Amino acid sequence: MPLILMGLAVLLTYKMPQENIFQAVDFPDMALDIASLPLQDDRQLAVIEYSRVTKADPLD
Repeated sequence: MPLILMGLAVLLTYKMPQENIFQAVDFPDMALDIASLPLQDDRQLAVIEYSRVTKADPLD
């Protein structure tokens, strides 16, 4: 019985990877203009500045 369970676990691991089971939500890409992002009231915004370039990224 333990070998059957182990075989089933291996089969499920290779046939059903997490990216197929738990589909990712597509968020918009980073934008140079903050106003162009489709933000809702309950969403947050990350503003990242690196090498004098500022970009905005919507968070979930």
